Formats: sequence, structure tokens, C-alpha cells
Amino acid sequence: MKHKKLIIAIITITLLCFAINYAIYWYNDLKDRLASITIEDIDLTTIEDGTYAGSYKFFLNYVEVAVTIKDHSITKIDLIEHQQGRGKKAEAIIEEVINQQTLQVDTIAGVTSSSKTILKAIENALKISK
Repeated sequence: MKHKKLIIAIITITLLCFAINYAIYWYNDLKDRLASITIEDIDLTTIEDGTYAGSYKFFLNYVEVAVTIKDHSITKIDLIEHQQGRGKKAEAIIEEVINQQTLQVDTIAGVTSSSKTILKAIENALKISK
């Protein structure tokens, strides 16, 4: 009976170690993929007036936007859909993009993934416009 409990304990510890190592690997991989997302700035002088749709998905985040351009300026960004988990506060980045007229804005602390997903959706909308 003692051998059976010892074997179960060894198997349990082995599985637990495997799960922890996998979680660490998965987290680091996700962190690396997030860091590798680059946001290109768009030359607004090349974009005609209109409203352009774009989307982007990263991990649990999915964003759809409609970006309105008037006189080569971003006048409005509608957030059509934002699946974000706990990244709701990243939506404030939209106002920064409009105020600064660039995608090269700082991400919102604590919600980098959602921030980059929103920026990438805006970038995709403006790339489609060309």
C-alpha cells in the first residue's frame, strides 16, 4: 500500500512539473509574439476621404473598427467589436490616435495586448484604403 501511494505521489509531482513548465513556455511564447507585433505608421496624406473597416485578432483579443478620414485626418474611429477579456480600458487609445493623428502612440499600461490589437485593426483599415 505504501508503494502505491509513493507511485501516485511521484506521478502527481511529475505531471505538476510538466504542467508548470508548459505554462511557463506558453506564457513566454505569448509574450514574445506580443512584443513582435509592430505598428506601422500610415501616411494620412495618401488616404482619400471615406470610412474604412479593419480588424485584427491576437490571442483572446479581437477588434473591428471603422476609421473615418476627412481632409487627410482621422476624424472618427468607431469600435465595432472589441473582444478583450479585461482589456476594456485599452479603448482609450482610440482618442490618442485621433488627437495625435498617428498610430505611434503609447500603449495603455496593463492592457498592452488589447492596445496593440486596436492599433493593428486601425492600421489594417488604413492599409486597405490604399
